[in-house]
Amino acid sequence: MVNLILKDILVQKKPFVFFIVFAVIMNSLYSHMDASYVNVIFIMLPVMIIIGCVTNMSIKDEKAENMINSLPVKRIDIILAKYLSVFIFIFIASIIIFVSSSAMNFMGIIHLERLMNFKDVEICAIITIFISSLYFPINFKLGYTNSRYILMSLYMCIFFIPLAIEKLIGDKVKVTPEFIVYINNAPNWQIVSFVICILAIVMIVSFFISYFLYKNKDLA
Repeated sequence: MVNLILKDILVQKKPFVFFIVFAVIMNSLYSHMDASYVNVIFIMLPVMIIIGCVTNMSIKDEKAENMINSLPVKRIDIILAKYLSVFIFIFIASIIIFVSSSAMNFMGIIHLERLMNFKDVEICAIITIFISSLYFPINFKLGYTNSRYILMSLYMCIFFIPLAIEKLIGDKVKVTPEFIVYINNAPNWQIVSFVICILAIVMIVSFFISYFLYKNKDLA
């Protein structure tokens, strides 16, 4: 199990440099925007990096699928490793954005109204877990080649489409995802507990669907 998770992390070595450069560029682009955009960027950028990690992991796994399944490991362990890797990706992506944005702000390269905080990480984790829980069953069933557009489509639905509609409509209708605003502005232990329970249910259901689909998948 540990070796499977370690494999998913080690395949990110090459993209890791790209993610750092990407974070620096994006921080520079969005540093002059108002606070409302900064609130979204500190959530959007880590999720983009996590999606990059999941995509890279899926590509590598598809290429080595037969080899992985020839190893003396259970398929349920292979699936569990993917879900656990997501939490590590959340941590890595949050560190990249926090360190890059804080360092650039401290050196005066950019001027942010605030720095990334733990609340941003919480919302990033919520979105990531939700997206990955929807994506993994499809990926385990169809493989990366046949499901490569789904992950980005989910990301677009959560971030860009609502923001684009809001910009077109203006202030007449507020279409920014309410769950992001609600959690970001008014969290308490009841809300946190509720969200954790919902996410746990979604992820557990997703895990067993993935296991059922992958267990019965013909890899010949």
